[in-house]
Amino acid sequence: MNEEIKTIRLTMARTYVSDWGFWEATRELAQNALDHADATGEKIHVGFHRPTKKLLITSANCKLSLSSLVLGVSDKTDDGAIRGKFGEGYKLALLVLVRLGLDVKVYNQNEVWVPCFEYDSELDTELLTIKVYPKDTKNKDVIFAIGGTTHEMAAKIKNRLIIDREKSIGFKTDYGTILTEERFKGKIFAGGLYICTPELDLEHGFDFDPEHVELGRDRGLIDSFNIQWLASKMWLSIKEDDTVAVEEAVKAIYTGSYNSSTGYVGSMASRNKAITEDVATRFYEEFPNTAVPVTTEQERKGVLTDYDNAVPVVVNSSVKRVVEGSDLFKEVKSHLRARVHLTPNEIINELLSRYKADLGPMYKILVEELVPVSIRWIALKEEPKEEKNDE
Repeated sequence: MNEEIKTIRLTMARTYVSDWGFWEATRELAQNALDHADATGEKIHVGFHRPTKKLLITSANCKLSLSSLVLGVSDKTDDGAIRGKFGEGYKLALLVLVRLGLDVKVYNQNEVWVPCFEYDSELDTELLTIKVYPKDTKNKDVIFAIGGTTHEMAAKIKNRLIIDREKSIGFKTDYGTILTEERFKGKIFAGGLYICTPELDLEHGFDFDPEHVELGRDRGLIDSFNIQWLASKMWLSIKEDDTVAVEEAVKAIYTGSYNSSTGYVGSMASRNKAITEDVATRFYEEFPNTAVPVTTEQERKGVLTDYDNAVPVVVNSSVKRVVEGSDLFKEVKSHLRARVHLTPNEIINELLSRYKADLGPMYKILVEELVPVSIRWIALKEEPKEEKNDE
């Protein structure tokens, strides 16, 4: 029987990915299961077996090849939509879990893989080693069984996974799902796999489709800009005839700050006419039909300077840009009266003309004598003073 045991030594030292812990390891196993489910349509299961105190991660009708133990080799297809693309995932997971002192076994259909560390005399270090035992069984699945865990540990893992993404409660979009359940608020997922909780003012959770997210090996290399940019795309790709989703998008745009999920909606508002026109309609239901959206005091003053009848209204940047891109705003703008900027000569003449009848003969004298003198005085006041030379 012992002759049938295979020993496969991987050139991975105990200290590799030293900053990884239980979550990072189990995340890799869950990620592989999710990728397998997407590729095959087979079910996966993540659960806790109380009698043996084992966390079980199962992929139905699956088998790992021995070649997949080689770094850089993966059983996955070359698909941009998969979550893991580095050929390291489950090997790193096994290394970390064994390093944590957990009892790990992989039930791989008719085999049982048992990872451990063994000393390599030639390399003078411990290496991750996989013992492969044959097993007479009808099992058709891959089951990662992690002993030494607790129900609480298993629950934490399950809360960080969306196993059946099709049943997610929220708004389906071209870039993933806007998650409306309170438990997901502020959290970012990629293909149902938890990535991070960024320091942003997110109204909901967001589960991006994997092909739209570029992640590093640590699955955390997605910055705030990319989160907001993708989230904004999600809002604008909702179906225009989905009135509930459109209403929620409009609400998010109005209540959101620059750090919210709608922070970049204004940059591409033309992608969704229903949202754009609804935002504009709400704006003009609340404010006069000569209102102009602005975001700063400087913009407010500029509008008052440029137009006679405009009413500047301070809003957030997303509302401003969305309203400005609407057909309704174009109509409003066509009725705004541009303020005429007169020269000093024109201003004085206009002022005198108001009192022409009262001034009588004096009117001609004032126009001929006062106006030129006033213009010269204004010009003199505006001339820069020469700096005195002390020499």
